[in-house]
Amino acid sequence: MEGAAFHYDHLHKRKCFGYSIVTSGYAKKQQFVPFRLQVYQRKESLSQGSRFMTKNELALQILDEALSFQLFRYAVIDAWYTNKKVLRFIMEHRQSYIGDLKSNRKVTIRRVKKAVADHCYITKMQEYVIDDQLYRAYAEDAYLPGIGKARIIFSQLKRDDGWTDVKYLVTNMFHLTVIQSIHAYCARQAIEGFHRD
Repeated sequence: MEGAAFHYDHLHKRKCFGYSIVTSGYAKKQQFVPFRLQVYQRKESLSQGSRFMTKNELALQILDEALSFQLFRYAVIDAWYTNKKVLRFIMEHRQSYIGDLKSNRKVTIRRVKKAVADHCYITKMQEYVIDDQLYRAYAEDAYLPGIGKARIIFSQLKRDDGWTDVKYLVTNMFHLTVIQSIHAYCARQAIEGFHRD
């Protein structure tokens, strides 16, 4: 299988042989229409003469193509792409975004810079019902190095066995409430369903 390699599979928590695909598409409620799927190839698995591109470079190329095709209300991004390169590109094109941060990402809240997980206080969370699911969450304005001002939403989802790990959502849509922010991020569920199918 040309271009196949071992990639870490977060679902199975181990390396699996296959393809790593950078996925993009348009989502509305529970619908997902693929826009472009691009196979990421490791340097060592490239055929001779092929140009290596990082996942971020592929994502930027796809975003640029998507913007020339049709403007979108906002981009929903997973933690891998919620970084300076991708978010700056989105903001330079006057677009909005919402994504999740890795727990060790440094952010400044109330003039204190530390890992986003260290800014989280469960006691500040309020409970909300969103699409018939129970969440607890709260928001803080923050500063992200290389990106600028953003809003962080600390959120957890209630499952049968307890609360999930905290998600650290980040957005430049300051006008959204906590409920609206979580609801906007939930558009990723349509993308995850597409991958499973």
